[in-house]
Amino acid sequence: MTDTLLVATDGSDGADTAVDRAIELADVMNATLHAVHVIEDIDAIVAPMTAEQDAVRKGTEAYAEEVLGDVADRAETAGVPCETTIKRGVPNERILSYAADVGADMIVLGALGRSSLVDVLLGSTADRVSRRSDVSVLLAR
Repeated sequence: MTDTLLVATDGSDGADTAVDRAIELADVMNATLHAVHVIEDIDAIVAPMTAEQDAVRKGTEAYAEEVLGDVADRAETAGVPCETTIKRGVPNERILSYAADVGADMIVLGALGRSSLVDVLLGSTADRVSRRSDVSVLLAR
């Protein structure tokens, strides 16, 4: 039985499709939906101790809150209970640890999301999560 679904979103079109599928599944399965947005470590994006670092941090937090607010609104419209959270760190690691924390029975991800050159060279977050997860992973296209 699936009681808890986790959807990871970065606000991309691919993640938006994953949110749609996760809400549909949670509705059919009477499951609680947990939505997570992972903010990558700011020091990996902007050199430490720069004047821009605080502005980047605030911008990424505001964006994460906006994206998760949209997921919560859509879930509420569908009558699906939804909890949202923002995590910081390496996306695939935080998604997997959060899935374990909430006891997720399934993880739903967009097959294509926001990518960096590192993702192109080393593999995507979706690929890493699907290979390392102890629970089923649905990749929405």
